[in-house]
Formats: sequence, C-alpha cells, structure tokens
Amino acid sequence: KGFVYRGKKPVYWSIPARTALAEAEVEYKDHVSNSIYVKFPVIGHPGVSIVIWTTTPWTLPANLAVAYNSTFDYAMVRVGEEAFIVSALLLDTVAAKCGWSGFEIIRTVTAADLAKLEFQHPFCNRTGRLFAGDAFVTNDTGSGFVHIAPGHGQEDYQLGLANGLPIYSPVDDDGRFAHTNDLPIDQQMDQGLVGKSILEKNGRSEANEAVLEILGARNALLHREDYSHSYPHCWRSKTPVIFRAMDQWFVRIDHEPDGGSFRQQAIAEIDRVAWIPDWGINRIRGAVESRPDWCISRQRSWGVPIPAFYDGDQNPILDARVIRRVADLVAEHGSNIWFEQNARTLWRRVRPEDWSGPEAESKSADTLDVWIDSGSSSRAVTAARSELKQSNDSPAFQADMYLEGSDQHRGWFQSSLLLSLAGNGAAPYRTVLTHGFMVDADREKISKSKQGQGGYEKPQTADAYVKNYGADVVRLWVASQDFRNDIVVSDERVKKVSETYRGLRNALRYQLSNLYDFDPAKHAVPD
Repeated sequence: KGFVYRGKKPVYWSIPARTALAEAEVEYKDHVSNSIYVKFPVIGHPGVSIVIWTTTPWTLPANLAVAYNSTFDYAMVRVGEEAFIVSALLLDTVAAKCGWSGFEIIRTVTAADLAKLEFQHPFCNRTGRLFAGDAFVTNDTGSGFVHIAPGHGQEDYQLGLANGLPIYSPVDDDGRFAHTNDLPIDQQMDQGLVGKSILEKNGRSEANEAVLEILGARNALLHREDYSHSYPHCWRSKTPVIFRAMDQWFVRIDHEPDGGSFRQQAIAEIDRVAWIPDWGINRIRGAVESRPDWCISRQRSWGVPIPAFYDGDQNPILDARVIRRVADLVAEHGSNIWFEQNARTLWRRVRPEDWSGPEAESKSADTLDVWIDSGSSSRAVTAARSELKQSNDSPAFQADMYLEGSDQHRGWFQSSLLLSLAGNGAAPYRTVLTHGFMVDADREKISKSKQGQGGYEKPQTADAYVKNYGADVVRLWVASQDFRNDIVVSDERVKKVSETYRGLRNALRYQLSNLYDFDPAKHAVPD
C-alpha cells in the first residue's frame, strides 16, 4: 500500500544500545545541559555577530544555517568594539547573561535584512545563510536565533529540506564525532574533534567539552551556564538519547492510501472507540496528532528481520511478493533463516518468476521495532482463533477490550491501532481501559530496575505484603483503590487497611458468635 519507505531522517539514537528508537521507547526525565550563547560572525560586516543559543554544544559542528522569526523585531547593539544582533524582546536577558553593561542600541534589524545576511561558522571553514523558522523560533528563551543542524533535529531537518541543505550528521554509531561524505573534508570539523564521544559520563560529555574549549579559544563563547529541562532518555540504558540522521525504514503516517490522510483516519477511528477513563481519548489523540513518521528499523543482532534486499547501487528492493515469500520461509524454518543464509541464496528462493526489476546483491541487516510484534497481536491472537469471535457482526480481529497502563497511549494502544487500521481498516479493539501505576511512598513508579538499585527494600511484591499482613488484608486494600489513578503502596497504607480489616473481622465474628444457634424457623421475628 506504499506505507513503508527508506529515508535519511533524524531519529532518536541510543548510544549504549547502538540502535534507533521509536517514540514509545523514549522516556522524558529532568536533565542538566550546557546552555551557551555563541557568536556567529556576519560576513561583510566586520565586528558584527549574530548571537545563537543552544543546549547541545555537540551539534555545532553540524551547523549549516541559522533560523529567525520573521514576526520578531531584532536589535543591533554595540558592546565595546563589537556589535551583536539579538531579538529585541530578549535583549535585556541576553545582555544580563553575557555581561553587556552599558550596551548601546544601534538600529533595528528587520526580517528582510536578516534574509540577506550570511555568516561564518565559528570554527569550521564554511558559511551559512539565515532562514525564517517562525514555527519554532520563540521569544521565551534564548536569543531569538536558533542554530540549524539538519541532521540533528526534526525542525532543523524540515527547514534544511525546504532550503536544499545537506542532511549532515557527523556522528558515528558509537556516538562519536566523525567525518562524512556530505561535505568536502576541508569544510568539516578539525581532525582534533574526530572521535570525541557525545555520551555523558558523570554528567560531562567529551564532545561538549571539546566544542566549548574551541569556542573559548576563538573568543566565540559569550556565556555558559547549567540549564535544567526535560530531555528524552533511552528506556533501557536510561541515558540521554541523541537526534541523529541516518538511513532507516519508516511508516508514513500522513500517507493517503485511499485518498484520505492516514493520520486523520486514525483520529476518526479513535473517536469510535470507548476509552476508560474518558480522558484517555485526549491523550491518544494528542499522541497521534503530533507524532512523526514511525521509525520501524532497529540495529540489533536479534529480532524479526526486515525482509528487504538491495541492488548493486544500494537501492532498496521492497516488494510485496518477495516479502510474502520470505514470510513463508520464516513460517517453515524460523526467522534465523534470514541471518543464516546469504543474500544470493535467499534471493534465489524468494525471487518472483516474472521479476523484471534489479537483481539483489545484498540484504538488510536491520530488525523490526518490537512494537510491530506487539502491535500485530490482533492478527496473531484474536483473528487466528475463531472461538474468540463473539458474533457474526464483529470483525474477527477485533477484541472487546484492551487493558494496560496509561503509558501505552504512546505504545501498545497506538501501535496496535496504526497496524490494524492499515491492514484491516479498523481499530483492533472496541474499548480501551487504562490503569495507573503502582508507586511507592515517594510517588515514584515501582519497577524491577529500581529494586535492583536499592530504591526500596526488596522485594516490593504482593508476596511480601501477603506474608506480613495476610491475603485478606491485601485483597481489601486492592478493592479500596481507584485503578484509574496511580496507586500508592507502602507499609503505612497497608497497615491502615489492616486496622480496618480487623475492625470488620471482629465485628463479623462477634455477630456470628451471637448467631451460632440461630434458627430462622424458630427465632425469626414476624414483620
């Protein structure tokens, strides 16, 4: 149906896991980044610089442009022998941070003026242009200018694509600076930066420190400070992810297979499902409305292989007939057959008899996102078992209810919806019920990983509470909770329930002891 394509786009990249990540594999946590203000000299105007702000110094070697907001007013100010251009609304904030005492406003700089400017990269032998980025350049933080690295951010990528910039990402699979073929070598970073690691250790990044050192040596660093904000982390390694452009496989969310947008079809299908609690519909609608194309490829040594071949020029061969034949091989021999046999042998076994396209020279080494596996459970479970079908009116693949935690609006609920809608034309469920999480006394999620780090006494399990308080107390505690919200579990709370339980139990025992010889036929009081 044309949903799947291969392209070079920025994706979440986990450095320790050496793989791309999907939206559902990313957790947002508080993080302290380097906030820096940097001078970008304006060509043809000696002593004049644009001031950019960034919290990712390591992306500066990949800078190819600067974005401004065409609706803002900008000011050129004199500070000693130099002049700087910043947003007029942010001028006082920038001046205070950079220590510009007694600055003088020279003139207003318009959007038309900015569009004509060209800048010199602060430490690479190349120049760049300024482009309007009204959708993401704001006046609440920074300087009113955003440095653009098309290979390291979604907004950067879109702006670069619109203006014909290379999708330049000078970072290798290990998260280290590297030269690429996207630019001439003499325009790329100095050899001294190559090999520097982006991954933070003890709160410091080798790549960040190296960039900051160069900026300081070139008198291009105006100010540096710590900046606390929410930042994406890998769900497995718990380390900050990076945005990195590379060739990956994607599912096109705004595809129009039947004349209408697939994204809008998904939103319409969400409205047909019953969501419990009712706020769930807003959460999944928001997730689908804002999500990018689905990156479905992973760079792992295990998993379900992506059954794609490549011709001699490394152009992908993704054909429905070939994929179905690979599926037949996997059904017979298991998925390892893809890894055990070479590309030529596999191609001979799955090549259609009337094939007229290019011949395969190599095969994909990527594996599928595991959310494809779990998201296709409607086909593997409900559709494959006729005894689960409730009536002739309901589709064979559709379940009465999906039940999971509230984090699955970005995960299983969404992947199941998108796959079923694309393959079957409808959601795989009629009702979705979400529950909260079990949290500790500090309202932090109870998890196996936290137990292993000594976050609380082990084991924080039902067995431990049953052993200490008895099964009936635990049952009463569970029955008293509102599953729609997070549930706090602690000794103190269970102890309170045990006191209530003892009151109920003693009252009932007292009543039963008084009624032990009660005979309704003899002792009942007439109405």
